[in-house]
Amino acid sequence: MDVPAPEKAYREYRDLMMTIARRRFRIPPDHVLELVHDVMVSFLRCRNQIQNPQRWFVGAICNASRSWWTARDGEPHFGEMTDETRNLADPVGVMERRVAIGNLLATLSERHRDILDLHYLQGYTAREIAVRYNTTPKYVAKLIHQGLRRAAESRKPSDATIATSF
Repeated sequence: MDVPAPEKAYREYRDLMMTIARRRFRIPPDHVLELVHDVMVSFLRCRNQIQNPQRWFVGAICNASRSWWTARDGEPHFGEMTDETRNLADPVGVMERRVAIGNLLATLSERHRDILDLHYLQGYTAREIAVRYNTTPKYVAKLIHQGLRRAAESRKPSDATIATSF
């Protein structure tokens, strides 16, 4: 398996790593991106030695999440293994889906991408996003709806099952 360039690797694996850190390891939302960036720095240091990038990124974010809890003298709260977290542990299908979703999101404006990312991948509420963007929750809900509609309009027939998963 070819190791992608750093920019491509970040785009391909960022959402997966954020989901694992948030859902499996219960890392607080304001620390998740910090962990992802730490993993990317490690990737830059050893990318020539990586044989399977997908497995490497999953393992690296798991290790980073465990270390995060250890550094805070806290007991990690891993949550129960659900079907969703089992899929995250073996991310082949999940990764393909994320790539397809990334392709759909690439057709949207930066603002719509950011809003959908915050809401669906990072778990922020419309109210929290509104505070961040200095607007109203109602307007954020409208942006979420517009983003989903535009993604659905731009999808190819093979992407039909992906857009419905939002």
